Amino acid sequence: MKNSPASKELSSASWAIVKQNRSLVLFPVIGGVLSLVPIIIFWIPAAILLGLDNNIAGLLLALLGLLGSVFVVQLALGALVVGADEALHSRPVSVGASFGRALRRSPAIFGWSVINAIMQIFVGFLQGDDTGTGLGSIVMAIFRAILGTVVEIAWRLVTWLVMPFIMFDDAGAVSAVKGSFGVFREHWGTQIRGFARITFSWVLVLTVPGLLLVIGGIVLAINDNATLGLPLILLGVVLMVLGALLFNTVRGVFSVVMYRYLKDEAVLGGFTSEQLEAAVIRGNER
Repeated sequence: MKNSPASKELSSASWAIVKQNRSLVLFPVIGGVLSLVPIIIFWIPAAILLGLDNNIAGLLLALLGLLGSVFVVQLALGALVVGADEALHSRPVSVGASFGRALRRSPAIFGWSVINAIMQIFVGFLQGDDTGTGLGSIVMAIFRAILGTVVEIAWRLVTWLVMPFIMFDDAGAVSAVKGSFGVFREHWGTQIRGFARITFSWVLVLTVPGLLLVIGGIVLAINDNATLGLPLILLGVVLMVLGALLFNTVRGVFSVVMYRYLKDEAVLGGFTSEQLEAAVIRGNER
């Protein structure tokens, strides 16, 4: 049964863990809110400096803002991984204790944040900022956008288990990336199917309807029907934000499920060994 039903059971069970431990959703919320702090602190003066043609100082502040924001998000992810592990072991989830444990791994998380920030800049470079109007420019812009998206998805898949390695193996950033890549290479089918199913579920249920509401609201607003259009835009944004929060939470839980089983062969959180084994592609079975 090494097919999509197995990954469906895994993602459904991961969502069940979140429903039973709703405090897990607080971790991406806290990370998202706090990630705005370094952006406000660094990007506002960066914009002023760039406007004054002080490009070196402006770019330096912008990079510090990006790095600070990525670090806060990854710190919250580290805390989420700890909280998910507690939930999977049927222990109480403490937001404060989870963040405390993540803070103790700050050097490794910071190193991973630097790597992640560099990748974000690289993906942005691939996607480019073409503003040409010719057919060639449009085709190139589409190609670069697709290429950047593919690279970003591949990067997320390969590094999905970096944070569990950092938090549970006391691994440094580089060692954690190597460990995550090694597990991905050996068990790629599990990660792709699980990642795709979780992504598809939240995109279909919340993100797409939210995006449609935003588009519809904008159309109504620009056609002098702001009374109806603005509430639709607000509702759409709320749905998309909710979808992102739930997606990140379930993905974090699923990463711990995979890590514990694929690395430690542990069956936790109400899963069964049959469910987990059915979803795994061993290296000698490809």
